[in-house]
Amino acid sequence: MIVTHNVRSFLPLRTAVLGAVFLVVFVMLLPHTASAQWACASGVCSTTGTVGIGTSSPSSTLDLENGNAIINHGGTITASDLSARTLLLGQRPDGYADAALGFQVSASAKGDLDYTSTGFHFWMWNGTWVNSMNISPAGSVGIGTANPQSLLSVKGTITAEGVTVTSTGWSDYVFAPDYRLMPLRDVATFIRENRHLPDIPSEAEVKEKGVSVGDMQSKLLAKVEELTLHMIQADKRNERLEQENRSLQERLGRLEAAGRQEKR
Repeated sequence: MIVTHNVRSFLPLRTAVLGAVFLVVFVMLLPHTASAQWACASGVCSTTGTVGIGTSSPSSTLDLENGNAIINHGGTITASDLSARTLLLGQRPDGYADAALGFQVSASAKGDLDYTSTGFHFWMWNGTWVNSMNISPAGSVGIGTANPQSLLSVKGTITAEGVTVTSTGWSDYVFAPDYRLMPLRDVATFIRENRHLPDIPSEAEVKEKGVSVGDMQSKLLAKVEELTLHMIQADKRNERLEQENRSLQERLGRLEAAGRQEKR
């Protein structure tokens, strides 16, 4: 009797066998001590001790000394060929050893993440190494700047579909009954003397300290609300003047009519 099978059905079995052989050979090459015994079964090897690579006295569960771990996308471990897809542990793509995690797809597409006493640093290769983003030990994020002064500092232009700014206060206090609305003549005097609106920072203050987006939006809305109140007052004055004008015209009309009757 002849039994035929698809060759692909043996691939998982072949892969498992090769994996088991690799693990056995790997364990045989590791330094063995009385305190680190290995047990292998079903293609899995384990130990309750410590593993040292490059050292006979490992100080942790896995101790790699006098070298870097380079994991290549092709399945081999090599330090000489970085032109393929490579993940580097403890080494940057430029060869500088550091507390870093390096990535390289090609000679022109590479980057790394390293950590120093000033925090995490992201680097990208763009013909030269560019420090694109940093995270300080306090958790502040800097994009385009290595020294973020707030939780998020960006040196450059931000493009977004929408920005939501939460604030603890808003400018509806302008409509409170006890709010003192500055007369327009006083506003005119203030502008003439200071060259900016009341309660709005000057150009010099903005250049020195910047502007809080939420605070400025509230201040600008307050000015719009004050203008609205001034327009309401002006509209009331206009209505009163129009009413007085109509009354005067009616009185004048009655006087003219009485004068014509007297002439007759």
